[in-house]
Amino acid sequence: MKLQPIALLISTLALSACELEIDENTETEVEERLIEKEDTTGPILNTTNPTDKAEQVEVNSPITIYYNETLGLTIPNSTLQLRETISEELVEGALDIKGATLIFTPATKLKYETSYYLESDYEIADAIGNTVDAPLNISFTTQDAPILAIDAPYADQTLSGIAVITGTASKEVEQVLVSIADSGYVEANGTVNWSLTVDTSIYNDGLTNIHAKATNGQWDISEQSIQISIQNIDPMVGEWSCIKTYDSGQVNNATTQIFFSSGGMNDALFSCFVSGWSREGDKVVVRRSNCSDHIFTPSFSENNSKLSFRIDEGFAFSAACTRQ
Repeated sequence: MKLQPIALLISTLALSACELEIDENTETEVEERLIEKEDTTGPILNTTNPTDKAEQVEVNSPITIYYNETLGLTIPNSTLQLRETISEELVEGALDIKGATLIFTPATKLKYETSYYLESDYEIADAIGNTVDAPLNISFTTQDAPILAIDAPYADQTLSGIAVITGTASKEVEQVLVSIADSGYVEANGTVNWSLTVDTSIYNDGLTNIHAKATNGQWDISEQSIQISIQNIDPMVGEWSCIKTYDSGQVNNATTQIFFSSGGMNDALFSCFVSGWSREGDKVVVRRSNCSDHIFTPSFSENNSKLSFRIDEGFAFSAACTRQ
């Protein structure tokens, strides 16, 4: 009598094991289907810089428009138009696309204290061609005019020959005076829009300053300065201490190479009876009587005190030179 429950328990365990074995050996196929919804939505505007109705916008700043997705690369330049609000005058500029961002850079500095509006058509599209649902339309006003500004040349620009310095001034300015290289002040032509034509060849080559000041007829009321570089003499001209390194690894000790402004030169770095040198655009041609000419592009650094170049013809070498 006591064995029957045990037999029943064994039978139950055996049945469970059998069912478990069937479950483990049963193959179940699961088919997964991923259904993507078709993208039919055009780019959505996130923000702009400047924002709509912004004031005191810098006159030298590009206009940046941010969207929520990557834009297509075939958006016409005419898609965005920047105009003066009152005159409707079109501002020329360049349109650049960087990912989800449009950048409009005006070709010239905007006018001070002027209202502008920027609008687009429906041609702004994403990478698969979906266009915007609504065109862009924002307006802004530029910054107040400074009492005095130097508009050209810009800082660190290199000038040569005859150059024109231009700028703007506010209405209370009665006279603008300009000085170059601390040479004394010269009165510019005009005030609200002023200019001065100068011959840069009368100044020493190198870094120097342009200084402008505005007066109201009694005293100075504003001053501005920028640093520029004057370069009228070919930077190749001069005496150079050069180290010559052949591609084979051989290094020649420092030797003195001279380039004269007349086109003459010595042959410290060159061979085959050098007869002189000349310029062809940004390249230098070393003329050789018994061999083909050497042509190379010089590279200058540290305010033209360092020179390097490479010769590939014949026994190829590189030269690193320091002005003496």
